[in-house]
Amino acid sequence: MKRQKRTKHEDLDRIDILILKTLQQNGRISWVDLAEKIHLSASPCLERVKRLEQKGFIRGYTAILDEHLLGFSEIAFVYLSLKDMQRARIRDFRRNIATMGSVVECYAITGDYDFFLKIQFGDLNQMRSIISSLQGLPNVVRCNSSIAVEKLESKVAVRLPFD
Repeated sequence: MKRQKRTKHEDLDRIDILILKTLQQNGRISWVDLAEKIHLSASPCLERVKRLEQKGFIRGYTAILDEHLLGFSEIAFVYLSLKDMQRARIRDFRRNIATMGSVVECYAITGDYDFFLKIQFGDLNQMRSIISSLQGLPNVVRCNSSIAVEKLESKVAVRLPFD
C-alpha cells in the first residue's frame, strides 16, 4: 500500500478515534459490527476506514501469535554500539539486523549505546548463538544483554490521542 502525505492526529475526530480503538482491539471485526459499535451506518463506516488506511493511520492488519507455543518464549534486550556511525556503516548494520529473524525490534537510541534490540529465543543455547552473531557483525564494538525474567505488561496497541 503506497503511503500518501502524512497527516497529523489533529485530523482525527471522535469517530475516527473510536474506529482505530475498536480495530486495535479486534482487527477481524466485521464492517457491520464495527459500524454498529461506533453508531454509524456500514457504508460511511467503511469509507472512514478506507480513508484512515489511505492516510496511513492504519498500516495493516495482523494476527498476534503465541510465542510459547511456537517455541520462542524467552526475551532478551541487547544494547549495541558501533565503531563508527557513518551512514554507510549504519545502513549495513540495518541490513544485517533485518535478516536476523530473532531480532523482533531494533531502535537507534541516545546515551551510552547506539542501538537497543529485543530478541526472542527458545533456550540459552539459542541466545548465546544470537549474541555471538550480533557481536560478530562488522563494526560492532560493544554488546550488553539482559534476559527478561517475567513479562509484567505487554501491549500491541498504539496509544491513541485523547486517551
